[in-house]
Amino acid sequence: MTEFITRVELNNANSENYLTLHEEMRKEGFIKTIGDSSGNYYLPDATYNYISDTLNKSDVIQKAKKAASKTNKSYKILVTKSAGSTWYNLDKVK
Repeated sequence: MTEFITRVELNNANSENYLTLHEEMRKEGFIKTIGDSSGNYYLPDATYNYISDTLNKSDVIQKAKKAASKTNKSYKILVTKSAGSTWYNLDKVK
């Protein structure tokens, strides 16, 4: 399984726009958590994880663009194919 960490920033957005983004990202298959052998953790705001055996970075950014476009705001997106992640002080999923 390949993980793609994806960050989306909406320009001139309010909390309602981000609620729309979160819902649309969920519909596209993105999740708001990351995990390892110690458990699952919530990612920082507007950061998502996409897990796939078949898609590549270009496919994943297209999914993120589709979701972000539903907010009717301009946006910036970064997709990184993960070769492993480490984190600090993320909230653990209970």
